[in-house]
Amino acid sequence: MSGLLTRTRIQQPVCQELAGETVGLKDIIQARRRRKRELQHHLRTRQSLVDQVLAAVVPAEGVSAVQGAASPPAEPRGTLTLKRYHNE
Repeated sequence: MSGLLTRTRIQQPVCQELAGETVGLKDIIQARRRRKRELQHHLRTRQSLVDQVLAAVVPAEGVSAVQGAASPPAEPRGTLTLKRYHNE
């Protein structure tokens, strides 16, 4: 536990240097927005890296696989049938 336990609640230790400082709501909102933008940037960077790796793994097959993904292969007739209830 990172706090000091009292009878009624847990108290966080206070840094003596920052004990009297106050932080405005606007500052908190700006910091959260800045952090959110940083995280979104990291996610976009990682996604582009994954896309590059996947494109490098299957360069020739990737084009045909993408084209083939648009229309699923036709299943042979009669191989899969839906089981029905006896009264239908």
